[in-house]
Amino acid sequence: MRQRHAPHQGSAGATFVPPADKTDSQEDSQAPPLPQLPQHRDPLFSHNMPAVTSSVPSTSLQIRAPRLDEMNSSFYYIPQFLWLQTMDRAPYFINNFFVPSLPPHHEFMLTRIRDEYVRSYRPAVADDVALLGRLWNGHNRIVMAPDELKFSPEVHCTNARWKELGFQGTDPSTDFRGAGVFGLTQLVYLVEKHPEQWNAMLSPDFMTAAAGLNVSLRLMTLIDINTTVNQFSPTMHTTYSACEGRLQLCRFIFDQNIEVGVKRLHEVYCFAMRLLHFRWVRSSRNLMEFNQLLSAVYAELEKLLYVSKSLEDLCSIL
Repeated sequence: MRQRHAPHQGSAGATFVPPADKTDSQEDSQAPPLPQLPQHRDPLFSHNMPAVTSSVPSTSLQIRAPRLDEMNSSFYYIPQFLWLQTMDRAPYFINNFFVPSLPPHHEFMLTRIRDEYVRSYRPAVADDVALLGRLWNGHNRIVMAPDELKFSPEVHCTNARWKELGFQGTDPSTDFRGAGVFGLTQLVYLVEKHPEQWNAMLSPDFMTAAAGLNVSLRLMTLIDINTTVNQFSPTMHTTYSACEGRLQLCRFIFDQNIEVGVKRLHEVYCFAMRLLHFRWVRSSRNLMEFNQLLSAVYAELEKLLYVSKSLEDLCSIL
């Protein structure tokens, strides 16, 4: 229904440049079988994936913010935003008519991600505890903590210092009930691949880890890879914006290599975290209003997915 234009030029400091995306026609006409991978692969480290070579300096959000602010007053974006608002008010059967179904190769990709990466966190599983340790040690490197604070399962699986990372209590495993190991994996990706961004978000009034797990759960629900019903499930795909956001997100992350697709999804997650923190800093910083802010940011993310032309275009917005 909408016309595609050339990507916006001149934005500074895109954080991720994945391999060139295929066109929609190429994707939909060619659906090669995806390579078979072992169960529960680690999406953070693969010898076959392109490297992320840059992070987000703490000052760059303010440098790049003008593009985000200008989008709401741009004659290029206003018609697209108005179209979304109009369609979101339309009955569901009309939205269902306008939004196509995912192509089979996208559905297959999501099934593989769900089967291989999405599961509950289990404190008795050594791999899960090791992943938790990477989050702890990654945070320590960023804040230059002393060596004696290096992660030890016997000492640090339950520790008051987890609140410093933004968990709600001293036992972080209780926060993984919704997003599970996939949410923990995305936190580890953020702290290891974008340490400057993680450092910029650390503040007493912004619960980085808890917010990050909420963002993970939202993205997982948007593309239907979560295995449990959650607070987002009942209304997730009832709006045109969410349905279009799901289609666009799947286009952005699709790759024949599942590990590359997961890494692209992690980059969307890091962008969503930048957007959330950016809006939080500009808000009243009232924790009682944090849920309303989350809802507004998720709606904004769906809009930005809709108007972006590629993953690198999305990540260059902020």
